[in-house]
Order: sequence, then C-alpha cells, then structure tokens
Amino acid sequence: MNKADMSDVEKLSLLRKLDSSIKQVEKKIKRKDQELKSLQQELSNLKSQVEHKQKNLEKEKIELHHWELELKETEERLKSTREKLYSGEITSAKELTQWEKSMEKLEKQQSELEEETLQRMEKIEVLQKEIQKEKKLFLEKSAEIEAILEKLEKEIAYLRSEEESLSSERQKILDLLPREILSSYQEIISSFVEPAIVELNQGICEGCNLQVPTIVAKQVRKKEIVRCPNCGRLLLPKH
Repeated sequence: MNKADMSDVEKLSLLRKLDSSIKQVEKKIKRKDQELKSLQQELSNLKSQVEHKQKNLEKEKIELHHWELELKETEERLKSTREKLYSGEITSAKELTQWEKSMEKLEKQQSELEEETLQRMEKIEVLQKEIQKEKKLFLEKSAEIEAILEKLEKEIAYLRSEEESLSSERQKILDLLPREILSSYQEIISSFVEPAIVELNQGICEGCNLQVPTIVAKQVRKKEIVRCPNCGRLLLPKH
C-alpha cells in the first residue's frame, strides 16, 4: 500500500514500529561500539605491557653497563695494587700492611661487583625471555583481536546503514502526518516520554498502565487519534 493512502492510524502504527526498530538498532550499535572499544583497549594494554617491559630491559642494560664499568675499574686498580705489592718496591712493614689491606678491600669490592653484575645479567636474561614470550602472545592476540575488530566494524557499518534507512522511512511517515498529529507526537518526544505511541488494551494504556475514560476508549476503537489523558501518549487500538 502506498504510504500516502494509509489512514492516520495506520501511519502512526507504522511510525510506532519504525521507532521501535530504530531503538533496537541503536541499542545494537551501542553494544557493538562498547565491544569495539573494549577490544581496542585490550589490544592497547597488551602493547603497553610489552613496551613497559622493553623499557625496563633497556634500563637494566644501562645499569649493567655502569656496574661492568665499575667492575673493570676495580679490577684494574686491584691489578695495579698487586703489582705494586709484589714488585719488591715496598720495604716498610707498615706500608706493606697498608697495601695488603687495600688489596683485601679491592678483592672484596671486586667479589661484590661480580656478584651484582651476575645477578643483573640473569635478570636481563629473564626479562628478555619474558619479552619474547609476551611479544609472541601480543602478535597472536592482536591478530585475533584485529579479525574481530574488522568484523565488528563491518557489523556496525551495516547497522548504521540500516538505521539510516529506517530513519528515512520514518521521516517519510512524519511528512505525511497531519500537522496537529505531528505536533502532538513531537511534543511527546521532546518531553522524553517513550514510547510516544502505544496501544490501548481493554481500556488500559500500555504506556502508563492506567485505565482511560470510556469516551477515550470509544474514540480509539473508532480509530480516532487521541492522547492518553494520564500520560499524554498517542493511543492506537490493540491489534
């Protein structure tokens, strides 16, 4: 049937269905958008974890380099001290004792530095393995998420196209409605009362669930366009 040939009640009935369909599509789009953002955040978090560990690794490498330099310097000082101690140049017992103490101190320092350096090397090795493992996980997970994201984007695009088509149909109905009915409808919408159009079921408005006066019920049965005296919604006869 041509929309222009429809009765006002039929137009309102179709408008009601279109409003309901658009609402459902909007809800689907919202859910898909939330799912999309959640997956994008998950992907971003995985990337941040890898980057964070990579930064820690670089920091540890710099620290290790400092410890290795200090160890090298200590080893050179220890070597120089030993050479001096065993060169035969030192003849004083007091001076000899001082050099021996100095050598013992350097040997202890060397041992501590070697231990610290070894621990840092082991830590770096563990970090490298963790990063390698997380990079692999990131690549696998990102490929999985990217595939889901692509699918979601297509679904959202389809839903937006559907929403646009429904909105276009809705506008056609609005353009065909008499001015007074359209004015009432827009007034209800602007008051944030949803749904704006409801059915009257055995004298009870399905919008507010209250009984309407008998005269209003008779008008609805005659397919006259009236509003619920309780909530202000437009009333249609129950199918």
